[in-house]
Order: sequence, then C-alpha cells, then structure tokens
Amino acid sequence: MTLGRNSFQSFSLHQKTSSGNVLSDIPSLRVLKDLKTQFDEIQNLRDDLGEMRQIYGQFVNQTKTTFDTLREQATSVRQMVSKIGGDRAYIDKGKGTLDNRSQNLLTRIEDLQDTVDAVKTDVLRRKVSPNTRFLLSLKTGIDTTSGELESLNEQIRTVKPMWKKTWQNELQNVVEEQEFLRYQEELVSDLQKDYVALSEILLHLEQVISLQQ
Repeated sequence: MTLGRNSFQSFSLHQKTSSGNVLSDIPSLRVLKDLKTQFDEIQNLRDDLGEMRQIYGQFVNQTKTTFDTLREQATSVRQMVSKIGGDRAYIDKGKGTLDNRSQNLLTRIEDLQDTVDAVKTDVLRRKVSPNTRFLLSLKTGIDTTSGELESLNEQIRTVKPMWKKTWQNELQNVVEEQEFLRYQEELVSDLQKDYVALSEILLHLEQVISLQQ
C-alpha cells in the first residue's frame, strides 16, 4: 500500500475534525497507528531501494573497471605474443637471406677457383700467359667476393644477439611447458588414484548397506 506524507496528514486532519475528541476514539487511533506504521515501512523500503540502487551502481562501475582491466591485459598479451611471433618470423626470414647469399657466394668462389686453376695450369705447364685485361677481371671478381664475405660476416654479427635472445625465450617457453605437462601428468595420476579409492569406498558402503537391509 503506497501512501504519501500529504495523504497521511490529510487523513489525520479529517479524523480530528470529524470527531469531537480523538483521544476517546480508540478505533480511529488504531487505524492511524496502522497507517503510520505502514507509512514508516514504505519510507524504510524507499530508503532500502535507494541504498540498493547505490550499491548496484557501484557494482556496475567496478564491473566495468574490471572488464577494462581485463581488456588491457588481453591486449598486452596479444602484443607480447605478436612480438614473440615476429622474432621467430625475423629469424626465419634472416635464415633464408643468409642461405641465399652464402650459396651464391659459394658458387661464385667455386667458379673463381676453377678459373684460377685453369690460369695456373696455363702459366706453369703450358707456359701461356693470359692477357692483362683477363687478369684484371679475375682480380676484380676476387676482390668483389671479399666485400661480400665481409657483408655476410656483418649480417651474422648483427642478427646473432637477437637470434640468441629469441632462442632463450623459446627455450624458457619449452621448459615451462615441459614443467606444466609434467605437473598435469602427476595431477591426473593422483586423481586416478583418488578415483580408485572413492570407487572402492563406495563399493564397500553399498555392501554394508545391503547387509543392513
């Protein structure tokens, strides 16, 4: 029953004017008392609802804050995973580049070795000297391989620290995953033992119950 403060006052005034002496009208006093009690209960209920709204509002805000924090953490994890994946991709790409460059250089040096061996045979055995232009071209080719060798060494020196860091991270992940799997194996083994024990206890209880019946 909903009753406003003004309605309560109006009803009280009406009772006073319609009766010569309110104090002598016991039923009216009881009605007024009941109405006042209900009015007080309604006011208390309103206060409780107000507190509940406030608590609910705080809960919504805390929940929103928690979700925001979880989203930030998830974003950080995704960035970390992406970075780890990027490091591995960088190594794979670097391996391909190094392999191509070293194989090309290997082929070039093998060709130069064959050419030098042929020139040596001509000079020492056949007593035939190559022309100056050919010797200059051969020297230029050898000098070019020297620069390529230095460039490959520089690339190796550059990527080696980064590769080692990635290997350490991957190795740590492997160790942690191995430990996790070992823990899971031990846990499952313990759970299996618990299951067997529970099954045996339940079987014994069923036997006891059967004998007691």
